[in-house]
Order: sequence, then C-alpha cells, then structure tokens
Amino acid sequence: GADDVLCKPLQPHRLVSRIYSRLGRDTALRQFSWRDPMTGLMGIRTALRSASHLFAVAVRTGAPFSICALKLERFGEVLQKHGRTKAKEVLRQVAQMLEQRSRTDDILAHYREDCFLLCLYGSPSEATRKLIESFNARLAQQDFGMPDIPVRFTLFMACHPEDGTNLNGLLKKVDAVLAPIEEDTHD
Repeated sequence: GADDVLCKPLQPHRLVSRIYSRLGRDTALRQFSWRDPMTGLMGIRTALRSASHLFAVAVRTGAPFSICALKLERFGEVLQKHGRTKAKEVLRQVAQMLEQRSRTDDILAHYREDCFLLCLYGSPSEATRKLIESFNARLAQQDFGMPDIPVRFTLFMACHPEDGTNLNGLLKKVDAVLAPIEEDTHD
C-alpha cells in the first residue's frame, strides 16, 4: 500500500514535505468522496447521516426540524430545449446560490436530478416557507441565459413533530409527494 519512498539518509525537510503532501491528498480524496460531483454539495448519504444526528438533537431539545425537497420546476424543459450541459450548469448555479443563502448548520444536498434536499433544525414551518420564498426571489434575479424558462422551486416539506416522529418517516412523506409528480413528468 505504499505510494512514496524516501531514501536514506533521511532529510527532515523532505520528510515533512512528503507528509504534508500525503495529508493534502487524503483530505482531497475524503472531500471528493462525500461531495456530489455535479453540484459540489454534500452527497446524499453524508447528508442523511448528518441529518440523523441533527434530528436526534431536535427531538431531545424539542426544537422543530424540517425536511424540504426543493424541486426545480420545468427542469425537463431545460433538458429538452437547452440540453444536458445547460441543465448541469443550472444545477451548479442553483446549488451555489442555495449554499450561499443557507445557514451554516443547515444540511443541503443534491437529492435527485432536479431536486435538492434541505434539512433545517430549529426552523418552524412558516419560517421555512419564507426561506424558500426568498430562494425563489433570488432565483428570479439570477440570469441563467434562458429567458423562456424561469427557474424556481416547488417546496415539499415534512416537519417534526407534526408530520412524523422519526427521520425516515419524514423522508418517506416527502418522497411520497415527489413520486407522483416525477411519474407525471416522465410520461
């Protein structure tokens, strides 16, 4: 499993340099493995693991917890009219905007092709709806180079404790609402 060799006599500055180099490669690999390559956001597995921990804190403290699926409207049209390259560019730009506008403790991931998952600790449902409205307002201001297709989100949300008492239940509720919509867009 070696990937480097140092010859004797050992020179301290070379040893230190090689250690830093190796640590840098390890960090880059670790970061790449838990990031979605298309959007740069947290991968869904990592996001759900983090959401599980945050959800446990919400249950212990009695704080609200929301899972939001942010589905890009008319994404199929973007693919049809402008192609996959443009659609990926739109996803990257939207992901950057979401990351910039989200709180540092929010969990944000690329969930499905045209959908992002946002987990919010301590945000009541009305505050969450206002946050998504602000995201849509910001999207309306961005230039995606597609004046014929406005970019905006449809929100699907499940909140603890109103909609469920465990994370999987909340996620299933969001998925149940998304599934019929996805079937309609693929027909």
